[in-house]
Amino acid sequence: MKYSTIKSPSYEEALAKKIEKDKKKARHPLKRATSPVMRRKPKKAVRNTTKVKTTAKLKKELDRLFSLYIRGIYPKRCYTCGTQSDRLQCGHYISRQYLVTRWDTRNCRPQCWGCNGYGKGQPLIFEENLKKEYGNDLVEEMKASRHKILKLDRVWYEGQIQMYKYRLKTL
Repeated sequence: MKYSTIKSPSYEEALAKKIEKDKKKARHPLKRATSPVMRRKPKKAVRNTTKVKTTAKLKKELDRLFSLYIRGIYPKRCYTCGTQSDRLQCGHYISRQYLVTRWDTRNCRPQCWGCNGYGKGQPLIFEENLKKEYGNDLVEEMKASRHKILKLDRVWYEGQIQMYKYRLKTL
């Protein structure tokens, strides 16, 4: 069996090859000589896009501001049971699913968690108190108006949000 001899380059030959490579790299000053480990992906172009809030997010923001407003203008007392608390919620006489009366200040009062959550809003006591405050005609008018179909757009929501932000500042 015959062994082949592999001739390894001498130190001078290896050095000469390296110098030659460095000269070739020097011809392209804009190109950087980087190792494969240090290479990075090119950066993507940054788009200047501002996200537009959906109507659902606008509705949620309006609910939050309206709730703060209702709890700010009325005393810190539950409308249905009369308990005083700092942790009140915005209770609705007519359910929030009806958009006509959802943000009507006559339909909403502060309620404690027991009445609004566990007691499902205590609608009978709520109705009695509203009739004492506004009269029977207004309560019946609100009941009838809840079946009206209302289509709200982004501009309306944004206007209401700005209005309640202003009202909260002036409280």
